[in-house]
Amino acid sequence: MEYISVFFILVFVAFVYLKLAKIFNIIDNPNHRSSHKTPTIRGGGVLFYVALIVFFVFSGFKYPLFMIGTTLVAIVSFVDDIHPLAPKLRFVVQIIGIVFLLLEVHFNLNLFILAIILIIGVAFINAFNFMDGINAITGFYSSVVLGGFLYFDLFIIDFVDEKMLSFILISILVFGFFNFRKKALFFAGDIGSISLASIIFLTSCLFFKDTNSPIVFLMLGIYGVETSLTIIRRFFLKQNITEAHREHLYQKIVDNRTVSHVRLSFYYAIAQSLLIIEGVYVFTLDVKLQWIYVIVSFAILVIVYSYLLRKFSVKLV
Repeated sequence: MEYISVFFILVFVAFVYLKLAKIFNIIDNPNHRSSHKTPTIRGGGVLFYVALIVFFVFSGFKYPLFMIGTTLVAIVSFVDDIHPLAPKLRFVVQIIGIVFLLLEVHFNLNLFILAIILIIGVAFINAFNFMDGINAITGFYSSVVLGGFLYFDLFIIDFVDEKMLSFILISILVFGFFNFRKKALFFAGDIGSISLASIIFLTSCLFFKDTNSPIVFLMLGIYGVETSLTIIRRFFLKQNITEAHREHLYQKIVDNRTVSHVRLSFYYAIAQSLLIIEGVYVFTLDVKLQWIYVIVSFAILVIVYSYLLRKFSVKLV
């Protein structure tokens, strides 16, 4: 009954938000960087944050520091969805949010390593946000990643509250009704993609803290490789890597008009699923062997990435 209640709460919130967004004109108008052609409501990813709040209440206020940090980031992200804010303000709030997240995880590490994780965390939520550019990609990809972590938690090692992951997966299901289609009824917006990214990063940190396993990199491999290589490629092309762009592989593929948004998003989810399945099978191996699997897998992904860029007639460097 608890999960059914969450489902109906989120359905109600989704329809209410759809109405309010129309009234207050919270619209994503297409521009030269967009992959959509018609004005579409943005900020529908507020469902993910609402699901997190519901979990927070139902769980007896679990992960309070994480909730404080994520709430700050979510508020700023939602305001940015309505009226663009200065990048520096968003960046400062994101740093604060990740600091609260790390305080929640309570890593027993020195300050230098924590600083590196902080940088990775801020980079991750922004990279995740940049990947949210076509219908269904955020929902499909996140459901696979969180589903993979949920499998680990239920059947291999207890490292996170499975209800949090379950509630977020339900919110993705509800979100999918409005977004997993040729003409989306609303987009996730910054509040959606960054809230999801924060949840996934928290889950990844908790997983790594309890396992010390490099398998965590496989759990995020597809987005990790694409965003990293895109940044490297833009650097060699002497582009400003802080500016918005259309240089991601998925953007080049949809520009080619040979694959629909939803189908391409599904392909990305399938590719990530294969990495997670690999992670499940090699998790019981010695850590050195796990690292070998991770390195070889990433090398293969780099080759595939380069091949697809050439296939879609994109200059590598």
